[in-house]
This record gives sequence, structure tokens and C-alpha cells, in this order.
Amino acid sequence: MWSYKRKGQGSSQVAIYHKYARACGIGEDERRRFLWQATGCRSSKDRRLTQQDFDLVMILLERRLARMLAEGRIDEGYLRGQRINPGLDYWRQGRNPAGGANTRQRKAMWEAWTELQAYLPEADRTEAWLLGFCAQCTGQSDFWTATLGNAARILDGLRLRIKQGRRHGEDAPMG
Repeated sequence: MWSYKRKGQGSSQVAIYHKYARACGIGEDERRRFLWQATGCRSSKDRRLTQQDFDLVMILLERRLARMLAEGRIDEGYLRGQRINPGLDYWRQGRNPAGGANTRQRKAMWEAWTELQAYLPEADRTEAWLLGFCAQCTGQSDFWTATLGNAARILDGLRLRIKQGRRHGEDAPMG
């Protein structure tokens, strides 16, 4: 069975599946047909679904998003807004390449970055600023491809900046 958690308790495989399906523009009926064709199950909460089923479905959704991106139907900004890595190769490369950050870390990093933006000047709320920040934390500008250790350093740095922002208010110099 795919992992399923209640709202506010973190991501689950079911939630990730639904997020990718929404990003693909797939409605409920089509999503059920898609799942049936790929796994033989009609619901993402079916107890017969395995980790291999999840990996297969995510690869198929990722390929669909990659086609949509190549055709110009969506752009990288849209994917980032959906909290999807615009590289679109995470699932195809076996989810977590050796030594790479895991899904939970990537999600926490993205949420911290999103929260930090409220304390940054408008001009600094860019990917370039974020990559520069990553370089300060780790010596490499590797937000999207961070190793396990670098992801922890980046997340710690983001959380520290958020604390500074809360302490000093929105007018604090954060650059």
C-alpha cells in the first residue's frame, strides 16, 4: 500500500501522485483510468499497490510532464510553483541517486525557501539568489541536485535565515 498521511502530517506517496497528476492536468476519471492501465488498481489508496507500482506511475507522470514542457504547454516556473523539480528526471533516475537528498529533505528545503521569501526584498526572491545562498552554505550551487549532507547544510542555513527574518521583521537586511 502506498503511504497515506492526514493533512498537515507531511507528504505521502498518495499526495505526491495526486500533485503530479494535477500538474499534468489529469482529472479524477482520467487519473483512475491511468492508474488502472499502469497498475491494475483504480484507487491510489488500494492496499495492493506496491513501491514498484508507485515508481512506475511516477516515471510515467514525469515523462508526461517532460513532454508537456518540451511542447511548451507548461514552463519551469509552473513546475516550481507545483513544487516539482523542473529537471524531471528524479523518478527515472531511481528516485534517490547514491548520496543524494531524499524526498523529505527536498520538500523541507523547498518549504523553507518559500517561507524565507517573505523576509527577502523582492529583487532577492529569485533562483539565482537561492543558488548563491546554497553556494555560501556548501561551496556548491546545488539546490536541485544537493547531496544528502549538502541538503542538510542548506536546510539549516535556510532555517537560520528564517529565524533572523522573524526576529528582525521584514525590514531586516537579509542579503
